[in-house]
Amino acid sequence: MRRIVLIACLIYALMIAAGAGIYFSLGDHSQQAPPATPVSSSVKAPTTAATQPAEENADRRRETALRQEMKVVERNGLTLYTFDYPKKPEPGVYLRPFIVTDGVEYELKFDVYYFYDIADPQKTAWIHGDALMVTTDAGRHTLTFSAKDRRDKMATDAEDLAENYVHTATKEEEELLSEIGSSNSVSLHYYQQESGAGRTQQLTQDEIKKIHDTLELYHLETQGGVD
Repeated sequence: MRRIVLIACLIYALMIAAGAGIYFSLGDHSQQAPPATPVSSSVKAPTTAATQPAEENADRRRETALRQEMKVVERNGLTLYTFDYPKKPEPGVYLRPFIVTDGVEYELKFDVYYFYDIADPQKTAWIHGDALMVTTDAGRHTLTFSAKDRRDKMATDAEDLAENYVHTATKEEEELLSEIGSSNSVSLHYYQQESGAGRTQQLTQDEIKKIHDTLELYHLETQGGVD
């Protein structure tokens, strides 16, 4: 009998100990701090919206610098952006893009200009050209024109003469002008397709830069940036 009582007491003691353990275990979990929120070590890149004002300011400063570099001509309610080219340059062939705007729309034009004076040793005189071959770093291109659009002019003393075409640039011609402005070496060959008479001219680095700058201003005005 005493043995049965001892076994019962032992079982009861074990039950009390187990209950206490469960109580303290639950109590310990209730005192734990909630898990900390992970902190990312990465830094977010600036958004496009944040960088856009800086880019726009840089574009505006560049536009201002280009306009100051160029010659501005007001004519019949239109503004022309060009360079101060001489009326009587050295004999040769020249390519001169310029921009025309009414303050809202912008148009890219170019002038193919051939000049000759009587003292020129090449003696090319009148060419009555209707084509221009352009060779750049990237390749060779040929532009053709209607002879009725050509302007011929001779000095009153017959000492010099000029032929030129003023042409509104097509998309392909705009791309060609951009290609010229990005080249290190450019040559022009102005000629008449029927007779083959013509004249070749190598553009100077200054001429290439002026073409580049004109196209850059045009793209800033019309596209909000440079191709």
